[in-house]
Amino acid sequence: MLTVATGASVAAFSSETVASSRFDTTTSLPPDGARAYVAASGANSVVAIDTATRQVVARGAAGRRPWIARATPDGKLVVVSNRDDATVSLLNAATLAPVATVSTVPSPEQIVILPDSSRAFVTSGDVDQISAIDLTQRVLLANLAIGGTPTDLVLKPDGGELYIPSASAHGLIIVNTSTVEAGDFRLLGMSPSSAAFDASTNSLYVTDSAAGHVVPIDVDTRHVGAPIQVGQNPRDCVTTPGGDLLLVVNSGSNDLAIIRSKTSALITMMPVGLQPREVAVKVF
Repeated sequence: MLTVATGASVAAFSSETVASSRFDTTTSLPPDGARAYVAASGANSVVAIDTATRQVVARGAAGRRPWIARATPDGKLVVVSNRDDATVSLLNAATLAPVATVSTVPSPEQIVILPDSSRAFVTSGDVDQISAIDLTQRVLLANLAIGGTPTDLVLKPDGGELYIPSASAHGLIIVNTSTVEAGDFRLLGMSPSSAAFDASTNSLYVTDSAAGHVVPIDVDTRHVGAPIQVGQNPRDCVTTPGGDLLLVVNSGSNDLAIIRSKTSALITMMPVGLQPREVAVKVF
């Protein structure tokens, strides 16, 4: 089942509505799917929702204008980016009680966490930097200059590299997560906006919102493939769990592009609602 968030509505939790808090920003589900964590920007808080009962089971305080809340893979912490504070809140995942607060780059937004839960990486919405945070010691490791303002943040499944599309740099910035260094760059086009990783082929797909296409990249060889034309203003993209399909949300043409990953062939364009922004895939 596909769920597409549009400018008019969002289908979530099998179309059931859960009252969480004011001005919800982003909902994040850990791999086990037992809880959803909602960053409530208007209430400066985080809400935990039991996905089986659809009930709010915990609330915790965050900083000013929390952007996203991510649970660590080991299930012990929730990492929250506070956009107006330039901080990250670390909360106990079970109770949402505060554990620590760590200073970051200005306007922190996206978060990824290494598979061993040792480090988190956080993008800035305003400057050409990312933050690396040690989650064991609960301290800032570095604010790394990357040469372009991040528009997305994708972690390689083994945790070894970060892939950062940047519209201002017109390309893809690659960061080594062990050394916390920007190790490579690939020039892509007009306005790279989001990315999705296909583990079955070790490929990264990057949307270009201005050019209306998706660019495939072999992350092992760094080879940039031929662009795949999709709709207008492509934004979010995801691969299906088996890696067979790439789904691309086109907010300008109000549709969803469905691409066969192995051949890079466009299968169809599916009409959706007005100004679609994100897509999620439900696994049965």
